[in-house]
Order: sequence, then structure tokens, then C-alpha cells
Amino acid sequence: MAQSKALVLYNGETYVIEQVEPVANEQGLIKNKVTASHHLIDALRNLRYDTDPESQNTTGGTTATNSDDKKEGVTVKRTGETQKFKLKDQLDVYFQNSKNVKYELHGNFPERACPVSDGTVLEWLNNNLSKYGGRYIMQGDTLHIYTDDALIKKIRYGFPLSLQRQPISNPSGC
Repeated sequence: MAQSKALVLYNGETYVIEQVEPVANEQGLIKNKVTASHHLIDALRNLRYDTDPESQNTTGGTTATNSDDKKEGVTVKRTGETQKFKLKDQLDVYFQNSKNVKYELHGNFPERACPVSDGTVLEWLNNNLSKYGGRYIMQGDTLHIYTDDALIKKIRYGFPLSLQRQPISNPSGC
């Protein structure tokens, strides 16, 4: 019987059962409705970044001192400038201490103004990945992040030839 937090192997991927709910079908038979998530979701919830409270500089911040106005204890912040970041650099901050979870980028991602923030990599991805034009797919212990073009190419050419749809010719001309 399916239980919450049990592991399920489906199509070669491991899923964690989140919820099991008995449901009656049209014939009155009781079946279990199982809600499960890929095991990588839990791993991504555990990959965190937290700023050091002792440090005044946080990752992703833009601070600089103006050489003309050097005063002790004064920090001059530039305004009007938007710092842009590479997706790889931002992900490296979250994944730097991970031994079991990896990520792979597929395609060319633009730089965006999406600094690393306190929290989990899953939260950061859900808030920022669309700004980079990316989508992710979980496979084994690897998070694959694709641009739309790379994902279309993967879907179009990634299936075995026998499973790809072939154009249907209309011999009657109708």
C-alpha cells in the first residue's frame, strides 16, 4: 500500500509520495489518488544560500567607494546601474557544496539582473529562471536547464526515431 514519504520508481525516475487520498470512481470502487514529486525537489529544497550576518557585503550587491569622497565609515552606492549576472555563476553559489545534486545548462543564456538571494535554489529558480528564458527538467540526480531553443531541439531529436511522428501524405489529394 502506498504511504506518504515512500519512494516510487516510475519510468526509471524516483519519486517521493507526498499524499495518498482514497477516491471512489464511477463504479463505486475505492482507489488511491497518489500525489508524488521527483526526489530532486527535496534535494533542491535543501540547497540553501544565506548571507553571512557578520559580513556587511552580500553576494550580488553593488557597492563601491568614490575615491574623491573617501570618508571613514561611509560607503557610496552607485545608483542607476543594474548589475547583470550569468546564470551559471548564480547557480554555482547554491550548488558549490552539493555532492549528490548536479545541474547542466543547455543553450546560451543571457545575463540578467537576478542576484542570488537568501533561501533555497528551488525558490530562486522559481522566481528567476523565466527571466533567463530557461526551463528545467529533472533527470536522476541532475537538474537540466534548457533555453527554449535547446529544449525544442531536445524534444524534436531526443526521441528514438521509431517514436517520432512521421508526416502523413495524402495520396488522394483531398
